Amino acid sequence: MPAATAALTGALGETAFQQYFLQQGCFVAAPVYDLWKTDFVIEWEGALNKVNVKTMSKAPNAYHVQLQTGGAVRRRTYREGEIDYFGIVNLEYEKIWMVPLADVKGRTLISWIPPERRKNKISKRAINWDLYRIK
Repeated sequence: MPAATAALTGALGETAFQQYFLQQGCFVAAPVYDLWKTDFVIEWEGALNKVNVKTMSKAPNAYHVQLQTGGAVRRRTYREGEIDYFGIVNLEYEKIWMVPLADVKGRTLISWIPPERRKNKISKRAINWDLYRIK
């Protein structure tokens, strides 16, 4: 098996995301070419939605998700019309969230703290994850 790289982790996250929606009987389509910011178009909540899937990376006390696009030099946030949702996957906890782009507009990083590590203090980078959890 290949060593864990960011590309492999991302591919595993996309696979888990796609599998979840297929198991729910939802329409799932993936662009043939990687020319758009969209990983999948899914039928969800009665509409077709463009989704960019992000897989969480582990940090010492939390998991982080970069909400940017582009290479190392030309990184930027996603623009309205490019995607409707971020499909955020945590492979270790087998969780999936659907976070609307509008709810994280302008943010470049968000964090999720596992329940067993939470304290009374909420990180400035955290969002109300319970609102968006689908699995």
